[in-house]
Amino acid sequence: MPYINIKITREGTTAEQKAELIKGATELLARVLNKNPKTTVVIIEEVDMDSWGIGGDPAAIAREKEKLRVAEIEELKLSKDALVRELAELKGISLALADDEPPVFTLDNHALKLKKGKKSKRKHKK
Repeated sequence: MPYINIKITREGTTAEQKAELIKGATELLARVLNKNPKTTVVIIEEVDMDSWGIGGDPAAIAREKEKLRVAEIEELKLSKDALVRELAELKGISLALADDEPPVFTLDNHALKLKKGKKSKRKHKK
């Protein structure tokens, strides 16, 4: 008889959400491991937030650190995009790039070059 133990932090999970977890975990074992759903046991344990730690910090602090880290990454992305555009403007390069293809600048002793994929596209202003 398969036994599944799900531990989550106590944050107001509803009975409906728990029922969905039980159903989903049971279906997962039936589909992946060919286990009989009628004999699969699922237990959900809720743990107080102050009893749950991540990376050496209580869960609440770890989550705040993660939010700050994500915000810093987004800020760096915006700064990088602004810098790329400014460099392109300084060199007179038109940036008509797809969002998923960021430009790559290389510096050598002679010039700043823009490379997009395998092709090099440079448009100089007259």
